[in-house]
Amino acid sequence: MRISVLEGSRAEEFLFDEDAERAWRDLLDACPWSTVYQDVPFVRTWCETYRDEWEPVVVLGGSVEDGLDGLLPLARARGDGRLVPLGGREAEYQGWITRPGEAEDFPRKALHEVNGRFPGRDLVFRYLPPATPLQWLDKGGNGFRWSATEWMRPLVRDPAHRADKSLRKKSNKSRLKQMARHGEVKLDRIRDGAELRGLLAQLASWCDLRHGAWHGALPFERDALKGPFLCSLLDAGVLHGSVLTVGGEPASIYLGCLGRGTMHLGVIAHTPFLAKYSPGRFHLYLLARMLGEEEVPVLDMTPGEDPYKERFADSFDGVRELTVHGGLSSFLRDRCAARARKVARKALERAGVEPERVKAFLARARRVRPSSIPAELVRRMRHRLWRDAEYRIYFYDLAANRPEPGGEEVEADSIPAVLSYRPEEAWQTREAFLRQTIKALENGHHIYTVSDAEGLVHYGWVCKESEGTFATEVGQEIRFPRKSHSLWNSYTAPRGRGKKLYQKTMRQTLYDLRAKGCDGRVYAGVLSDNHASRHVVEKVGFTYERSAFERVRFGRTTRWQEDPPE
Repeated sequence: MRISVLEGSRAEEFLFDEDAERAWRDLLDACPWSTVYQDVPFVRTWCETYRDEWEPVVVLGGSVEDGLDGLLPLARARGDGRLVPLGGREAEYQGWITRPGEAEDFPRKALHEVNGRFPGRDLVFRYLPPATPLQWLDKGGNGFRWSATEWMRPLVRDPAHRADKSLRKKSNKSRLKQMARHGEVKLDRIRDGAELRGLLAQLASWCDLRHGAWHGALPFERDALKGPFLCSLLDAGVLHGSVLTVGGEPASIYLGCLGRGTMHLGVIAHTPFLAKYSPGRFHLYLLARMLGEEEVPVLDMTPGEDPYKERFADSFDGVRELTVHGGLSSFLRDRCAARARKVARKALERAGVEPERVKAFLARARRVRPSSIPAELVRRMRHRLWRDAEYRIYFYDLAANRPEPGGEEVEADSIPAVLSYRPEEAWQTREAFLRQTIKALENGHHIYTVSDAEGLVHYGWVCKESEGTFATEVGQEIRFPRKSHSLWNSYTAPRGRGKKLYQKTMRQTLYDLRAKGCDGRVYAGVLSDNHASRHVVEKVGFTYERSAFERVRFGRTTRWQEDPPE
């Protein structure tokens, strides 16, 4: 078999040529493991969208005139020359297509040719299409070094039956009924790119918040072309989109490529403000029912470690992540890193330490100046051995006061403002902030923010109808009367201090609580030696109620609370 490599304009000419398309489609139909990600509409849409960032590289077996026996679509970054399977992060399954008789010969020759044409460049397929033949890799003599990882893939092979079974459960009926109190719960198809464009802002903010919190990556912020690409993919008929609305407002959005009898889940995002009703879960159930009505036989939940995927799946198979190494050093580095991760994971499990805590510690450590370490160690030692702390507790009576608004620059529950956060101090990390934010929003708390041209500059939280809080500053529970509200965790970036931002957000929070019909008391706490915050709290109109104390003497800790003297 003759192998040819097309680059740049020659590759693009092939991908958009009508004669080549006929040969390409004939090959797709002959290949048992081909997916929508190797099909003409997906490939062309990706190339058109990302033309300024990536140039196509196409490896062919055979010819258009005599018939194609194999095709491997790749892309090379115009900036640094990185080599990726065409589609990059947007292609869930990446790989080559061949006729059944060339399943071993073509990929061996094609990858050997690529390895020689682009020396030193690793090529990672995450993930290879299911059922891609790989026995030839183990036979050796390939002319390149490789490594592979197995992943489990959850599937739903009877979507309608699985959806009906889940929706009949008593617990799901109850939760769906509770969500419906906010308005009609309805699932609709997103029909075209114009409709999706109207939802992109919410989709991007929900997706980036969740991925930033749990994976440390913000897909839409990282890739400005992701939104336009998804809209174009929908117009090309490749993408299946649906939106779950509650009371006419979007609550969840699912997008996934659809082709060859399978829908592959792709972008999944839902609002954190209705999280206690699990809108994402019900979207999945109703989507499975919709796919059954549309006669789509398989819902591919896609590989990953999300527990909800395993719970909903009714069958499983396996896929592989394949790395073709550009050289010996890359191969050895990858093997050593894999072993190190495995050892570290086992050590953390034995020690009972969550990997997220280690990641957060390392992220903070990278921001610490070495010269500040001795002083920090001394401070921590003093904190453990000898310390006196007073946490002053204040209240504001909503029924007896008429708070004023804080100003137009104060926003409530703005996820774009939250996503504009950038750490400015050594103890901060963006991932930890986003994780705290999503947990608090899902638990019904509300965040008030002020932003400037550089991003988030101030934030503060309110917990409605709180009967208590744990004051970490003095290590004890602070109890409130029933139907009280509490302000917590306010922070102003160094560049925003002295601009009364804390005061403005506090006033706006109180104003909004009263405007929504809340009564009772609003509580706030501050350390006695934080004179700036005490001044703001007292100026806004809070009344001092009592104090909580913590005393440390050579490691022995005493805690108590006191009312003010008469």
